[in-house]
Amino acid sequence: GVQCEHRQALWYAFSKAASEGVDESSSLLLTAAFTFDPCQGDIFCALAAGAVLALAPRVRLLQDLSEVLRASRATHVCATPALWRLVERDPCEFQDLRCLSLGGEKMPPTLVQSWAPQLQLRNIYGVTEATVYQTAMRMLIDTSPSVAGWPLPGVRVSVAKWAEEVERGGHGAVEPILERGEEGEICLGGPGVARGYLGLASLTDERFRREPDGDRCYRTGDCGRWSLGSERLLEVLGRRDFQVKLNGERIELGEVEQMLGLSPLVRQCAARPWGDQGNLLAHVVLAGDETLDGLVYLTLTAHCDRHLPRIMRPRRLIALDSFPLTPNGKIDRAALPTPEVEAHVTKSVRQDDSLSPLEEAVAVAWIS
Repeated sequence: GVQCEHRQALWYAFSKAASEGVDESSSLLLTAAFTFDPCQGDIFCALAAGAVLALAPRVRLLQDLSEVLRASRATHVCATPALWRLVERDPCEFQDLRCLSLGGEKMPPTLVQSWAPQLQLRNIYGVTEATVYQTAMRMLIDTSPSVAGWPLPGVRVSVAKWAEEVERGGHGAVEPILERGEEGEICLGGPGVARGYLGLASLTDERFRREPDGDRCYRTGDCGRWSLGSERLLEVLGRRDFQVKLNGERIELGEVEQMLGLSPLVRQCAARPWGDQGNLLAHVVLAGDETLDGLVYLTLTAHCDRHLPRIMRPRRLIALDSFPLTPNGKIDRAALPTPEVEAHVTKSVRQDDSLSPLEEAVAVAWIS
């Protein structure tokens, strides 16, 4: 486990209250499992600010989050995007809700478009090793879901070169800091940085490093960069371990999911490698009452053709009613169904190089 100290929990509680406007008139609905650190952040924040802490059984949250939200008259909610997709009512129905903070995974564009006009929608980013969340961004309809915004009070954020890409100048020192627009590893410092990992001294030394000024920071393993626009904003590009190599090219699965999620037909999506032929498989939860019939399948395939390079286009789409969730409210990718790859399917399509991307998609759909 991660060793976070009392003073770090106190710092986060007051920082969260200040940045979200939590006070005696607020009601915080606790949506995270007790094993998930945002739960502790919400509990301490509510107690420190004198706010109401609204509780509900975990099973009720998963079965009817909309009703729990309405009955609790919550003003502030912190949740994962996957869990929040269980709210099926119109955002206008929740008049008490003032601030919605979503983090833990990338926010789907459709969710931003639905909720940003109604309330203060915040895209939050952080790691347990620096105490819950460390940055936040007020989302507008046209804000990219990858923008994580500004650090909370006292937090130091830097983007450094990956450790294996440079020769270390000395043991324990962070690698050179990158300029705006350059992609690297996100490093977090400040009052929330934990002691380290309990009983894992070598891993603690590897991930908790010393900055040039002597302060400690945590290397997150997340890809990021500072934006090139008029405002210096942190952009989180995804986990490096969510990058895969297909036919020798490195693919960011989060980018595939983001582009597919731009389609109005898609509420939620998750991509992963499929088989050993360099193919991608995409699971989708469709919007409204849509079903993955031939027309919808071809429409989504054409959408991918317009927005994604050929190597990043899913070879197969699978529709689900909803995604399985982990106890922490994130998508349980290990529980997603994986169809078998039939040799004649791949062979039949890949032998004919004259097929256009759309014709190839039709062929795969026809013989699958």
